[in-house]
Amino acid sequence: MSSNEVVERIVANPKFQQLVRTRSRISWSMFFIVITLYYLLMGTVAFYPEALRTLISPESVVTIGWPLGAAVIVISWLLTGLYIRRANTELEPLNAAVLKDLK
Repeated sequence: MSSNEVVERIVANPKFQQLVRTRSRISWSMFFIVITLYYLLMGTVAFYPEALRTLISPESVVTIGWPLGAAVIVISWLLTGLYIRRANTELEPLNAAVLKDLK
């Protein structure tokens, strides 16, 4: 069997098509969450910097901007972990099923 035939069989496999759809849906959803948070933070920095200069408490030297910036980073890490978890539990079994069907 030639490599072109193998590729055609894989692409025609409904499980592969489901794998591609699921992976794309997960990836794009997480991308839009992160990019939205990032641009909201950057928009706030650009247009409302005084909001980020607000102190957390009157006695504090920490402004609200620090935890908000850190939250964007932490949320990105958490979404990366969530993607890894979903890839291992949802995507990898689909990938294995496609490979099994190929044999």
